[in-house]
Amino acid sequence: LHSFPTRRASELYRTGQTYLDAPTVVRSLMENVCRNGALLLNLTQHGRGNLDPEVIRICQDVGAWLKINGAAVYGSRPFETFGENSVRYTRRGGDVYAALLDWNGGSLTLKALRAGGTTLGKVSAVELLGSEVGMTFVQDQQGLTVTPGGPVLPLSGMADQRLASLCRVLRIRHDKGWLNDDDPGA
Repeated sequence: LHSFPTRRASELYRTGQTYLDAPTVVRSLMENVCRNGALLLNLTQHGRGNLDPEVIRICQDVGAWLKINGAAVYGSRPFETFGENSVRYTRRGGDVYAALLDWNGGSLTLKALRAGGTTLGKVSAVELLGSEVGMTFVQDQQGLTVTPGGPVLPLSGMADQRLASLCRVLRIRHDKGWLNDDDPGA
């Protein structure tokens, strides 16, 4: 047991401290989730228990992002590879999710999702969560190349436009069934 000096809550808050922005929090979340981890946020409060407006805005943005893209996080498991470049992979319910953490809205090739992989079957559909834009795709030995069928608009409900534009998630459906040995009763 250690003895720590007693401090009042007002002594723990420092005026002028900086915070991680919403895209950085989402990146950290996906870095952890794709490796079977979790993320704990520490929201520093004033002595009265209130939060800085900037902290509230960041949390609201992360919550809005999760409302749209939460399938890649909640109840997900790691994929056979955690990611490549600025893409992080998870799996859930037989689908693969590719979190694009710095996407410019153009065509991209996901090398880990190449044809003939050990755990991924033939891709049958690719969907950009939170968007009505159709995605065309080609799966070959070089990877899964995905191209939006039109301009991709930023996600709505977020003050941070970098988060709304650059951090997106693809849901990838394929024909290979999985036994998730992490599920109860498996």
